[in-house]
Amino acid sequence: MITRKKVDYSTESDAKPANFYVSVYFTVLRFMDVILVGLTALAAYQIYPETVKNPLDQTYVASILLGMLVASLFLESAGVYEGNIIGPRTAIIRKIAISLIGTFGVILFLGFAFKITDQFSRAWGLIWFSFALTAMSITHSILQSYVREQARRGRFSNRTVIYGMTEIGASLVKHLRQLNDYDTDVIGFVDDRLERVPDECEDVPLLGNADSLFQLVREGHVDQVIVALPWSARERQRDILKKLAMMPVHVRIAPDLVGMEFFTSRTTRLGGLPMLAVFDTPISGWASVVKSIEDKMLAALMLIALAPVMALAALAIKLDSKGPVIFKQRRHGFNHKLITVWKFRTMHADMSDANCERQTTKDDPRVTRVGNFLRRTSLDELPQLINVLKGDMSVVGPRPHALSTKADGRPFEEVVEEYAARHKVKPGITGWAQVNGWRGETDTVEKIEKRVQYDLYYIENWSVLFDILILFKTAFLVFNDDTAY
Repeated sequence: MITRKKVDYSTESDAKPANFYVSVYFTVLRFMDVILVGLTALAAYQIYPETVKNPLDQTYVASILLGMLVASLFLESAGVYEGNIIGPRTAIIRKIAISLIGTFGVILFLGFAFKITDQFSRAWGLIWFSFALTAMSITHSILQSYVREQARRGRFSNRTVIYGMTEIGASLVKHLRQLNDYDTDVIGFVDDRLERVPDECEDVPLLGNADSLFQLVREGHVDQVIVALPWSARERQRDILKKLAMMPVHVRIAPDLVGMEFFTSRTTRLGGLPMLAVFDTPISGWASVVKSIEDKMLAALMLIALAPVMALAALAIKLDSKGPVIFKQRRHGFNHKLITVWKFRTMHADMSDANCERQTTKDDPRVTRVGNFLRRTSLDELPQLINVLKGDMSVVGPRPHALSTKADGRPFEEVVEEYAARHKVKPGITGWAQVNGWRGETDTVEKIEKRVQYDLYYIENWSVLFDILILFKTAFLVFNDDTAY
């Protein structure tokens, strides 16, 4: 949050409100983008050898004008000219790219519909698309850099007054400052219970009571009012909102303290009422179907492809030490359900630890010679492909832990509060935590905290492409990892 000089509120303000500058900015962008679509089409025409030989005929002119019109519609519907003016550049460029793809898709469709595609150069169209995307991306980035600097000076900030010098109001100011929110410039608090509030709250001045607020609004010093009263104070909220409804300012209601703890949550509607979507069932609905198909296909293909490797591993285990080839262990799976996980046996049979009362350490004497190799290359996990086919596990997901594993002498559930959230999806043979180095022994609090952090990130951001990335990284780490033993 940028601190600003105190404003003299004794006279009427001639400063433009923040939304005025935002409107001007987006208006300039709209005009600029349409012009760029047309100019890049002409530039492409002049550069491509097959078109520059001929004069610009009516067919090309009509296509360019149509492209300018359709592009403006797509850009508008994609939300390029709304929201945070200094939002992520990658998001804006992605919207521009999608809009241009839609534009050229429409032009191509109309060309086929009217059977005139043979009158156009496809290479010209591709050059036009490339030029338009490049020019618009660069121009938007340059303008956004300028706007970002202006925002730091307060030009695009909504002059905001918080009604309610309360704990909620103080938390709101602190939150905005931590985010460095240029959209909002809190100029002060107002409160009708002046005798109950301190003189300062988070270094933001107290400007007076509700009458003072209405006077500031009438004089043009306020763009936005945030009501920060406890949600239990229904009568006070209704009273101030009725009065603010007559004022030409943005009016917002701040969430209660509990709501502020989940400020990253998206909003949704239930029965027409706005609500915070705090937690959702991850990988549900159609996504769960896709994930299940992905698991079954990958597990079947990998079992077929790796059957010789698994046969050699089984033979080596049998020749190296006495005991069964497969080691079975009870672990927690989806929704805390107990599952039996299959692995190649890597310890001497009489030293196996089914509940993992003691974690495996480097140069652990319980591990056999073959077992050491299998653990280091993660080949001991291959029998879990059968668990995937049975539906107990996924190929990619949070690794299941043995029932008695501990960190710093305490069960994982006691060390990390969010640990149980890992069981919201099926456990996996490999996972995001493992390919980022958080595998092997979890003897410290930091190790299990980091593992849970990466696991929860995977759960919240799952996609098929994400799984493919993890599988590629897993393949690379098979012979390049010294954290497993």
